Amino acid sequence: MAKGTFLVPLIILCASIFAEGQSRWVELVVNKNQDKIYPEKEPSVARVSEEASPIPRYDPCAWTDKKGGIWLYGGIGQDINSQWGTFQDLWYLNSKDKKWVTVKGTANVTTNAGTESSGWPVGRRDAATWTDKKGNLWLYGGRSTGDYYHLDDLWEFNLKSTAWINHSDGIKINEKPKHASKPSFESVGVPGSRSGSVTWIDNKGDLWLFGGFSNTNKEDSIECYNDLWRFDISKNIWYNVKGNLSDNLLNDSTTVERGEDILPSGRYNAAGWFDEKQKQLWIYGGIGYGTSARQFGGLSDMWVYDLSKNLWQCVIKEFRINAEFNIGTAEQPSPKNNPGKRVKPTRWIDKKGNLFLMGGHNNFFLQNRFFDEFVWKFDTDRRMWSIVPDVPAVGIGGGETFTDAAGEVYMFGGLEYQRKDAKSQSVNKIFKFEN
Repeated sequence: MAKGTFLVPLIILCASIFAEGQSRWVELVVNKNQDKIYPEKEPSVARVSEEASPIPRYDPCAWTDKKGGIWLYGGIGQDINSQWGTFQDLWYLNSKDKKWVTVKGTANVTTNAGTESSGWPVGRRDAATWTDKKGNLWLYGGRSTGDYYHLDDLWEFNLKSTAWINHSDGIKINEKPKHASKPSFESVGVPGSRSGSVTWIDNKGDLWLFGGFSNTNKEDSIECYNDLWRFDISKNIWYNVKGNLSDNLLNDSTTVERGEDILPSGRYNAAGWFDEKQKQLWIYGGIGYGTSARQFGGLSDMWVYDLSKNLWQCVIKEFRINAEFNIGTAEQPSPKNNPGKRVKPTRWIDKKGNLFLMGGHNNFFLQNRFFDEFVWKFDTDRRMWSIVPDVPAVGIGGGETFTDAAGEVYMFGGLEYQRKDAKSQSVNKIFKFEN
């Protein structure tokens, strides 16, 4: 794959175009000089000047802690020497005073996809991330420098000791999953190397992971997973809860009527929401296979997983790949409405349990493309999509979205689309959603 395959665009709405009282994205941190904003030395845990900020990048690992602080690790971009690769730096942003703190890191990327540095994860992007009940940060897998280096290591960053803890036995590249013969809540296994998974934490504090992908050295060797995994922190064990034992599972209108055996098709970079009150995981879209092995591209089906019953249900049965969106009438849910194909869009959930989706990638191999300029809302009771009134937008791709303990939604970094030049540029902007 070309470098452009890393991109998963988001659409950021400019605050200046909203009327007073409307929902909007507001930029929290602005850095005018993005070429020389990185500290020259490697600091310990200490506050740096307001001029310091992470180098522009996309596909980083991001978390929010229990106090509302924002943490950032890795991602891919160009360093101060114009070297392309993945970063190994860890940053903290206090969202109240809007100042970055460097925990550890340098202004250089890593180009080595192999061994870990001492007590520190190798640089990566598109990894699975969680914040546990204690507020500690977790990451699993992801891709190192190069398209074909998927990782399988699990790390925890302890906020009190400010140290990384390695929960894996070394690091393996493109390691196959070890599935249980009969997946269940107590079936032990190993997820293997993968990137682009959907993650969440249940009410007990266990880490969950769905899907993702891996590949070797060929574009036609992509392996899309539909398996579901649970990691018990207290036991340091992975459990293979559900999923197909082989990759690249296909689906059509017939296969989703099989009852308890129903499963989503394999996919990666899908949108995911976890409803804590209902104990349900919702997933939409992503990249995967359609109704045949020759159909590979953007998905637009909708699924819900019930934790209490360990069952999947297909809510929207759109199995064509690269389906176009159908808007309908604004703010009027309809079974005909559908956001269409898209990959890793911005997504969040409100206090009423409604799911929101914005942007995403509609061309999976060209970095200068971004998707429609609408915000979509999914009513989980009526199980229908609708759009909120559309507004002009600025395209930013490959950024990261995350929600803090108070329910505030943030976005960081990515590639900003310049309409005039039809090009994209890495940015280090951070936005907060206000409504």
